[in-house]
Amino acid sequence: MLIGVNEENLEVLGEKKLTFCHSVSLVRKDDGKNFEMINVYGPVQENKKADFLLELEGLVEGEQKAIMMGGDFNLVRSRQEKSTENVNERWVAKFNEFIAEAELREIHRIGGRFTWSNKQNVPIRVVLDKILVSRDFEGMFPLLLVQVITRLGSDHSALLVDSGDSEVVRSKIFRFEPAWLLQEGFREWLQGKWPKRVKRNILDHWHDTSYILRRSLKGWGANVGGDVQKKKQAILMNIKDIDDASDQHDISIERWDERHKLEAELMTIYQQEELFWQKRGGEKWLLEGDANTRFFHRIANGRKRKCTIKSLEDGGEIISKTEQLKKLITDYYKQLFGSTEPTNIHLQDDIWSEQGGVSEEDNQNLIREFTMTELEQAVKEMKSDSAPGPDGFSTLFFKEFWDLCKADILEMLQNLHRDNLNLARLNFGIITLIPKVRGATNIKQFRPICLLNVIYKIITKVLTVRLTRVVAKVIGESQTAFIAGRFILDGVVILHEILHELGRRKQKGVILKLDFEKAYDKVRWSFVQVLEKKNFDVKWIRCIMAAVTGGRVAVNLNGEVGDKSEIFGMGLEDHEQLEIAHILNCKVGILPMKYLGIPVSNTKLTKKDLNMVAEKIENRLATWKCG
Repeated sequence: MLIGVNEENLEVLGEKKLTFCHSVSLVRKDDGKNFEMINVYGPVQENKKADFLLELEGLVEGEQKAIMMGGDFNLVRSRQEKSTENVNERWVAKFNEFIAEAELREIHRIGGRFTWSNKQNVPIRVVLDKILVSRDFEGMFPLLLVQVITRLGSDHSALLVDSGDSEVVRSKIFRFEPAWLLQEGFREWLQGKWPKRVKRNILDHWHDTSYILRRSLKGWGANVGGDVQKKKQAILMNIKDIDDASDQHDISIERWDERHKLEAELMTIYQQEELFWQKRGGEKWLLEGDANTRFFHRIANGRKRKCTIKSLEDGGEIISKTEQLKKLITDYYKQLFGSTEPTNIHLQDDIWSEQGGVSEEDNQNLIREFTMTELEQAVKEMKSDSAPGPDGFSTLFFKEFWDLCKADILEMLQNLHRDNLNLARLNFGIITLIPKVRGATNIKQFRPICLLNVIYKIITKVLTVRLTRVVAKVIGESQTAFIAGRFILDGVVILHEILHELGRRKQKGVILKLDFEKAYDKVRWSFVQVLEKKNFDVKWIRCIMAAVTGGRVAVNLNGEVGDKSEIFGMGLEDHEQLEIAHILNCKVGILPMKYLGIPVSNTKLTKKDLNMVAEKIENRLATWKCG
């Protein structure tokens, strides 16, 4: 094992050479911080793996310092880390147990999913190489990145560890911070900044309002944010002075009261910090109230690592330059979401003549004037902690300052009712890509999340609430998702029963599992003519079309603004399955399969099939323990 050190930046304090590891203690010359780097090469032989883990335990046991451990462990952490999913569960458990007890955390890799291949015609691929870090090391390098380098020649892919120091760029994107609401005088200050109406057009007025508020709030964040940090340090010093004085002699009741007040102020500042990092961490599965600031900080950095895109494949070529990546992603989604070629496919006039449509009474309820009562009810139902859109204003912002903006939003709805609102001016979104699989390298392996402006979502929420009252009449019972009173997991139960019954009767059958991209993203907007066939009033159809057309999106790449369809054959010969798959342009899957994240099969599920549930829980708990 070879470790090279750049002596311009680092000084070697000492080293240890053991059977399976080479450890080096280093200190950074610029700030004097030290850390330990452990290079590992785990044994292939089963009878040596226990000694290997014991050696690792000895290196980290009782150590409360920054540690980075990496290399070829020759161990995996789950079935998903091997292409055949055939793993030794005993060593998986022991490896995960070591990582948990050592309070280490694996840094998410970007790039290829696997790091080793046996280089056969149909290769077995495994994740043998990893980077594990301690809490202190991650605190020293919060923007740490690990990239898998394309394998050439060797059976291993190299891992490039980037400290992220050279890429610390403060985001210019504005966000309304919930923590500001805890700051004394903030509400009164913002109310004073709220502009009076000058322009006649309501959308012009709103754009001016949001621009002025954004500019003012940026100033508040820059000025008050720094003051808060200075205030925190001053409070801590004052508390320490009082405590030191109380250790030397009795102090007055007034001094103790002063300390209590200082501590209350400090708790408010800590609350603000926790809210700030919680929003960036995006974790909603923890109860609020505990001091989880460091945990949320680490979660936020982990999310940043996971969503960082360094390169993508494009027709066999690797694209890595930022501008080229932006163009590739933008072009892909333009083609996916953009206008489509005209079609000659139309719906027959009597296609649903025997099925329910909306009544005249339903239509009158849909097209009646919008009221403040239903607007306020719609806003009340929206989640306060949802992410803000491109303009930076969250649902919480609108709820907290509702008296100042409700009249403007109601006027927008009334203009929409009169066909006098260009809703497309509010319909702007930012697409962020989330990897669906580890080591995603193809754009189809990413899930797009589109954040829309909340003011647009409020208007469409009002429309949605009205539509909800009649939607059960016009959508068949087989649709179990997105309809109030119906449950998406009913689909899992139904599918399981179908598979079980086909197996019991020994009947032939084909199940087609459609990727969501093909099921939704390719729908032509012209098919909204379905609304006409269901007897919806033309005025309501215009409202819906105003909401779903004319929107614009931009791509968020690192903070700058696969086709999974399968068929599953039951009782079919291999050639029959292949023929059907060829016709449908998809691949042949095997049972058990995952449907809505749940394993489904025609036979009884085994312990191995359900391992994924335990692994998900372990991942959550491991993250918390290291927080």
